[in-house]
Amino acid sequence: MEFQFRGFCESRFGTETICVDGKNIVGDWFYGYYQGNNTIVGCVDVFTNKMAKRKVVPQTVGMSFEQTDKNGGLIHVGDIIELVTEDGEKITIECKFGTVQRQIYENLVEITGFYFERSNDGRKTFPIVNNYLGKHDTEIWEVIGTIFDVKGEEK
Repeated sequence: MEFQFRGFCESRFGTETICVDGKNIVGDWFYGYYQGNNTIVGCVDVFTNKMAKRKVVPQTVGMSFEQTDKNGGLIHVGDIIELVTEDGEKITIECKFGTVQRQIYENLVEITGFYFERSNDGRKTFPIVNNYLGKHDTEIWEVIGTIFDVKGEEK
């Protein structure tokens, strides 16, 4: 599978509102492959029978983690995910991409890839393949929004 991206397209016919740099923007998410130049190429347009291209808000472009949450939704950089810990505590994490330093035995190593940052303490974690329920974390995670959601609004 190739990496899939999403980005937010401004549109006067949009159905969602997001907040970027303190400004509310109305539009819709567009999914496909990042072409560069803030352009995502997606599905075939039914009217032109050509691949659809959309200019997107650059700060909103997020690569897919290539895993789904418990509802089957694809997880992207910038998604806010909720999960219940072994202690029954609900926590939220943000999907990110970058380099994280980890102590592995006596060695400090750098790992580049997808990671998850806990909202309550900023700790950076990676998905657990065999968690406390004997499942992969993605089987208990649920995407509940994005970092761009307008605060105080119900989705």
